[in-house]
Amino acid sequence: MLACGDRVKLYGLNLVGLKRRKYSDQVLKRLKDAYRILFLSKRRLSDALDYLESINQNNDENITHLINFIRNTKRGICRPNISSV
Repeated sequence: MLACGDRVKLYGLNLVGLKRRKYSDQVLKRLKDAYRILFLSKRRLSDALDYLESINQNNDENITHLINFIRNTKRGICRPNISSV
């Protein structure tokens, strides 16, 4: 993710880094979709993760890794304040 500011604000995926690592356009599209669900929808995080898991029908390893990372983090993640979005 790209983040910036004294009160961190997310700006999207690090597409430059992902392209350097040779992620395909299909994978980038799926990651963008996952980003929108997790960080831009008005769903609670647990609901967004459940929804993302349910639509990951192809068992995309990148999406599964993202879901598992968020579910298992001890430090939490940064999400926008939904009421101000």
